[in-house]
Amino acid sequence: MIHFFKSIHNDSDLQVFISYSFEDNNIMKKLKKTLQSNGIKCYVAEHDENYGNSLSTKLSKAIDDSKAVIVILTKKGSMSLSVGQEIGYAKKAEKQVIPLLEKNVDLPVMLQGLEYISFDAKNIDNACDKITKFLTKKFNEIHKSNEKSDEEYDDETFDESIMLDNGEHQIYSYDLDEDDKIVGKIKSSLPINVFVVSNYGLRLFNSGKEFNFEDGGEKIKRIKINFETYKGGSWHDIVENEDSDEAEVDVYLQRK
Repeated sequence: MIHFFKSIHNDSDLQVFISYSFEDNNIMKKLKKTLQSNGIKCYVAEHDENYGNSLSTKLSKAIDDSKAVIVILTKKGSMSLSVGQEIGYAKKAEKQVIPLLEKNVDLPVMLQGLEYISFDAKNIDNACDKITKFLTKKFNEIHKSNEKSDEEYDDETFDESIMLDNGEHQIYSYDLDEDDKIVGKIKSSLPINVFVVSNYGLRLFNSGKEFNFEDGGEKIKRIKINFETYKGGSWHDIVENEDSDEAEVDVYLQRK
């Protein structure tokens, strides 16, 4: 029986990635059905055919696009090489990893210290309900936070909208006096990088070397800029797209 929890608000980017061994296909299908019946979008590799293209690229992008990764770990599945690789990438990408662990199976070393949901292979329903309830609450909280942010951004008129392909960037430069500020907001359809840098930082960026930035962040979709210079001179706001797809970016920046 599938239980239904308080309806989740469907944001297009609220997705979970299900990592599993093909030997645990029946468990995956049961979990996926329970999650989707409660409005939670699931990514399963076998349902995303892309023949002739890189499998690792496809899976890493799917993990990047997901809010959490559920790992099904059974007596057989916990030994899967692909499951181990997906866990490794998810941890590197700082995604929340939720182990679904069969009774009498040891938690992999990479997941030691994490809370997990235990299940009996003969009765997976309770575990599916438990993880669905948890994710429904988590995603509704994210949705409310996004709604609040959208209200703030909708009140603002952005200076321009730009399209950035993979590897492209746009630079906004300012000649600032001491104690001047760069303020504004940037919103993107995909995760992007935003860096506020000095002339020296810009030279390092353009040469592909490591650099420090004074404000901004990496792999973000929304950010408020409020940078006050400690000295006059030229400062630059770099907006960069490293995603494989084209990003639509709304930029509102001004000197104060």
